Amino acid sequence: MAYKTGWLPPLPDFRDHRSPLGMVEGISIKKPKEIPSYIDLTKWFPKIENQFQIGSCTAQAGTGLVEYWENKTKGSYVEGSRLFLYKTTRNLLHWTGDTGAYLRSTMK
Repeated sequence: MAYKTGWLPPLPDFRDHRSPLGMVEGISIKKPKEIPSYIDLTKWFPKIENQFQIGSCTAQAGTGLVEYWENKTKGSYVEGSRLFLYKTTRNLLHWTGDTGAYLRSTMK
């Protein structure tokens, strides 16, 4: 059985050419005294979902990201609908069928 991911490489965007250093100007960050060699973040991860034959990997990643941050900041999360996010992303792109999506469009 062949599986597809649905991920499409992003289109060029003017924001991709900005220097990341310009985004952090004026922010003071204190360097920690000691950096741990290992940090386990898995306690905040949502359960792994199977996208089956749908090319919805961008929606899987986007929903998983929101669930992770809800769990990390609130201690619990509401399970999001990956299919809803995939469909609304494709509506935003004015696409029909199942041909994947751009991660940037999913984040919009």
